[in-house]
Amino acid sequence: MKERGSKLSSIHVPEPIQIGLVTPEPMWREGFRSIFEQPAQQGQPPFKLVTGSTGELLARSTIEYLIVHLTTPEEGLEALAAVRRAHPPIRTIIIGPETHDEAILELIIAGARAYLDLT
Repeated sequence: MKERGSKLSSIHVPEPIQIGLVTPEPMWREGFRSIFEQPAQQGQPPFKLVTGSTGELLARSTIEYLIVHLTTPEEGLEALAAVRRAHPPIRTIIIGPETHDEAILELIIAGARAYLDLT
């Protein structure tokens, strides 16, 4: 008797890259969901968007990237400190209001991989 599914056992399906999103805005959540939940190219891992608070997302050991939508740079420093304490390997991207270069530099030094302003 032939083994069921034996042809498929040699196909490697990459695990999704989980991206955490912290934002109070439903429109932002839906916008990011439409971007990250596009079908993956062949051989590439798909993206999976996971939303929640910073604490909820840091409790998940599977989050690889964290996008934090801010209203003030100070919020970002708090979020980055929480990331460093709970899960240092997470790559964090901050999205926030236009601010002065010193505030952005503080966020980068604190561990953000990037800062994207909303303008």
